[in-house]
Amino acid sequence: PGFKFNRDLVIIDTPGLDAYGLDQHKEVTMKLVLPTVDMVLFLTNVKCDSDAANLGFIDSVTTDSKPLVVVQNKIDSIEEKISRQGVVKTFEEIKRDHRQRVMRLLENARKASVRNAPVVQVSARASWKESNLAELGRVLDEQVRMNSGNRVARRMTQFQQIVKEMAAALAIKRQEVSAAGQARRDEEARLD
Repeated sequence: PGFKFNRDLVIIDTPGLDAYGLDQHKEVTMKLVLPTVDMVLFLTNVKCDSDAANLGFIDSVTTDSKPLVVVQNKIDSIEEKISRQGVVKTFEEIKRDHRQRVMRLLENARKASVRNAPVVQVSARASWKESNLAELGRVLDEQVRMNSGNRVARRMTQFQQIVKEMAAALAIKRQEVSAAGQARRDEEARLD
């Protein structure tokens, strides 16, 4: 309840990329949502097996001026590995292994924004102190601060594209109106 971002952020929860039998989710996310956002926050389960495919999708749509933050949720589901001899792997070691798995995937990305993406591990179920959500807020704030200039430049480019599209549409409409007016004048002249 006390979680707040340090900057004004609008978070858009997109349909999942790997929803079984729902290819429309991927299409909506990839073609309509991701091209319009300033930052990609990729939320995955800490034990997720589909990270490689999903990060491949993200690598294809993000740009070096559009930062990526990878969030591994459900760190509360990690348990120590214990054998009869005692603890084989501690909670912290397993958590580190999951983080390194995602970081190895990121290292193979084509784009620097993906290769350099911060990875934050959180728990949506844990108490505020144990959730690591404060760290996520700090990382998001840092990404917004570092990329604010890129956001303005990207918005200007988007605005210029919209203006060009509107000008082209208006030119077509003007030609249609002009042609209709000429046809009406020709018809009136023929009737006179």
